[in-house]
Amino acid sequence: MLMKDKYIFENILTLTKSLITISVNGTIESSNPKIKSFFNDSLDELLKMQKDIFDKMEQEKFYNIANVKKTDIAKIATKICDDNN
Repeated sequence: MLMKDKYIFENILTLTKSLITISVNGTIESSNPKIKSFFNDSLDELLKMQKDIFDKMEQEKFYNIANVKKTDIAKIATKICDDNN
C-alpha cells in the first residue's frame, strides 16, 4: 500500500471515532427508547468497525504497537503521585 493509503485509513478511523462519540452521547442522553436503542445498536456496529479498521491498519504496518516496560509505568505512577502531593 502507498503512504496515501495510510492517510485515507487515518481519516476513516477518525471519522469512525467521531461517530462513536455521537452514538455514545445519543445512547446516554436519549429519553426515547427507540432512539436510545438505535444509538446503542449503532454504537455496537461502529465499535466493531473501528476494530476492523484498526486491525487492517496494524496489518499494513500503519500502526506499530510497542509494549510499555513495567519500569516506565512505575516511573510515571511515581511522578503522578509526587505531583499530587
